[in-house]
Amino acid sequence: MEFKFEEKDSYTKEDLEGLIKGWKGEVENLITAKDTELNNLKETYKDVDVEGLTKTNHNLSIKNLMLQNDLSEDMIDLIYDEDLDKVKGKINKLKEITKEQKIDESFKPNKNRKSEEQYEKALKDGDIEGSLKYKFSKLFQ
Repeated sequence: MEFKFEEKDSYTKEDLEGLIKGWKGEVENLITAKDTELNNLKETYKDVDVEGLTKTNHNLSIKNLMLQNDLSEDMIDLIYDEDLDKVKGKINKLKEITKEQKIDESFKPNKNRKSEEQYEKALKDGDIEGSLKYKFSKLFQ
């Protein structure tokens, strides 16, 4: 809102009263317009179920957190809570559990180093034929 007035070096009391009266009228018109707009908006959205929308928003926030953390929607029952901070904590715990499971299921080399040990033993004993035999047996498996 912009108040318009003529700049002068000095104003009389009547000039100021006239300016203030004009500004009060503008402010009252603006307030009335905003009240009318607010009432129209209230009337438009009076049937909106705010509680339902809040619950839907909460559920979508939880699903979004799950997708961001590469979790399946099947696990929503495990992590559901009214507090999003608790949900984040549960997601972090679940990620740690699945991470440990992935590590347990990851590749683990065989502890069968028997042929390697036999090769080293043959070299120490000076058995070149035995050492070559173990190396070639490893190549043709």
